[in-house]
Amino acid sequence: MITDLRLLTAGRLSNDIIGTLLNRAQKQVLESYPWSFLLSNAVINGATPKTAGTITVGQGTTVVQGVGTHFGLEDIGAFIWIGGLGLTPLPVQSVQGTAVLTLAYPWCGPTLIGSSYVLEPLYYLVEGALEVLSIRANGIELQKRTREYINQIDPTRASVGAVPCLQWCPAPPSPDGSVMVEMWPPSGGPMAYVVDFKRQAPTMVNPNDTTICPYEIVEEKAAEAACLQLYANTNQQSWLGLADRHRTLFLEAYESGKAEDGRRQMDRNGVCAPNSYVGTDANYVPTHDLIGA
Repeated sequence: MITDLRLLTAGRLSNDIIGTLLNRAQKQVLESYPWSFLLSNAVINGATPKTAGTITVGQGTTVVQGVGTHFGLEDIGAFIWIGGLGLTPLPVQSVQGTAVLTLAYPWCGPTLIGSSYVLEPLYYLVEGALEVLSIRANGIELQKRTREYINQIDPTRASVGAVPCLQWCPAPPSPDGSVMVEMWPPSGGPMAYVVDFKRQAPTMVNPNDTTICPYEIVEEKAAEAACLQLYANTNQQSWLGLADRHRTLFLEAYESGKAEDGRRQMDRNGVCAPNSYVGTDANYVPTHDLIGA
């Protein structure tokens, strides 16, 4: 698509500007209609809490020393309940070994030696999600709650042991903005959860990156924007006329894409139909063409 727009604009716009126009066009297209290919799902695995061994932590420090513990890199970002459940959990910032980890915030309680603990994830990442729609396990759908509701009934997350968990709520986003969820009560054992979600638009960076919607819709939308920008730069009426032409082509491709998407929803046995569960990724193969950005 970059090559097409370079030819259209006779090289007057840089690849960076064209890339920005394409990404903006894709975002606008994806936000304008409930496309079926935005619906997907993923599996997240509820972890078994770690309680082996004991820990020692000093008041006002962030370093936790363990004896008989099995800390690992998978615990980075997890939460630790020092002294057992009932106290406010603290996030783990880093892990230096099987018996040493560092907290994100200093421990404000009294110095503890040989204390019990509970270590497990409190939030789970849903990679590539823009919005989580539902979570289920063993065919049972977890009840969606607000984070404020769970804070009121269990502010320190003292409840634990449900397998599967009973409820879920949106969690604060990760530092990179990725969508996360919290399941409550914290898991009492391993369990696989199926998460239905709406995908976010991936940013196209490389020339071979592809759109997740029919490419011709995005290309015509970006072409219109490119022509309007050149009209603003040059005040040449020919660019305005060309923008109108690509606007017409965009609307034709857009309506055709919506019609095809409606047929796709009906043809896939209700996999992506409204009010039904989204099928597995393996069962979904988009029918629109994809070409390099």
